[in-house]
Amino acid sequence: MYTLLLKTHVTLALLSFISFIIRAWWGFSHSALVENKFALVIHQVLTAFMLLSAAGLCMTIGQFPLSNPWLTEKLGLFIVYAISTMVIFQFPLAKRTRVLVMLITCGIWLTIFTIGKAHAPLLFG
Repeated sequence: MYTLLLKTHVTLALLSFISFIIRAWWGFSHSALVENKFALVIHQVLTAFMLLSAAGLCMTIGQFPLSNPWLTEKLGLFIVYAISTMVIFQFPLAKRTRVLVMLITCGIWLTIFTIGKAHAPLLFG
């Protein structure tokens, strides 16, 4: 069960991140697709199922945020990641600022992925 949940979680995390990258690209290219409600819903569904698989993994391994530093760090960074994606898509930003926020968002995602792979806190460990 653990292996299936883990593979599902990683796949959903990658698909969610790819969805973010595609939508950000549409925003940079001024495509009308960035306003596509279906694309937003797909991204939200992927993210919701990723969070559900994360909860399932926590229960399976018996480790939880606030009691395990690496999971606390992942959860905190995920919240920052979610906020930064909202900033990119919901606020009018200068192109340079949008690029900077997107790069920071990608860095946050990579940090979350690294922490999950190592099962060890990276920033505050």
